[in-house]
Amino acid sequence: MHNIRIIKQYVISNSTFVIQGKMMDGKLHSLVYDKDGYSLVNVKPNTLIGQALKKINSSFAHARDISRDVLGEHAKKLPIVVGNNFGQPIITFPLFSPGSKDNCWVIYNPITKIGSDKGLVHVEFKHEYDWTSSVSRQTFNNQYVNATNLFKAISQRWHP
Repeated sequence: MHNIRIIKQYVISNSTFVIQGKMMDGKLHSLVYDKDGYSLVNVKPNTLIGQALKKINSSFAHARDISRDVLGEHAKKLPIVVGNNFGQPIITFPLFSPGSKDNCWVIYNPITKIGSDKGLVHVEFKHEYDWTSSVSRQTFNNQYVNATNLFKAISQRWHP
């Protein structure tokens, strides 16, 4: 990683690609990948997601309820709406259990291509940013499909 900015606050947007937990000095921080590079934010990933939800007058519980309404009661590792960009929902999805320190949140909107090689998932985002994860391709695909379905449903609700 090159030139990590250390910041106190971060606003999730369509320019955000991935939010990943990073342990430093015994504390979990958020390593944020976006179009400007890398930023280390001194809050946990779920706290950063919670702050985004608060900005849109929502909460984890409410965001999960909306996702369950769209995806069904038995859906796991639900994608959630964390904001909007000129009337378009900003969707993020977890790769692992949202409560896990190993979880990472991937922003759906800027994804342009998904591939895999040698057990790794390779994701390309807008602004020619590449990111690799060791999560299985099947898991990533399942999460991506759920995020796509949520995006379509919310877009239709916002723009009938």
